[in-house]
Amino acid sequence: MNATVVEEAGQTTVVLADDIVTDNVEAFRQLMDDVLEKRSTLPLVLDLGRIDYLCSAGVGVIAGVHRTLKANHTELIVKDPSERVSRLLMVTRLDTLIRVVGGVKPGVVPR
Repeated sequence: MNATVVEEAGQTTVVLADDIVTDNVEAFRQLMDDVLEKRSTLPLVLDLGRIDYLCSAGVGVIAGVHRTLKANHTELIVKDPSERVSRLLMVTRLDTLIRVVGGVKPGVVPR
């Protein structure tokens, strides 16, 4: 799993560089568990700007991270999802639970 974890003023950012597929979803889960173990009281930004694919098990990991952070009275922010990932977040209705910033909305042509 190729990812970078950056601690910034009052938040943690995880920048993913590999698509989340069946072969690496367990590494993604472990990465997120490690981040939550150390920083579960800070808002977490999951930067998806460098990936184009997210498998259904990856969606489950993201939902679990959201639940953990919400229980600790903080939030998960998904940043810059591709159109494909945005569509998946819409279909699963995660976009109604998690704040999504940036990225391309499905069916919208960027200017």
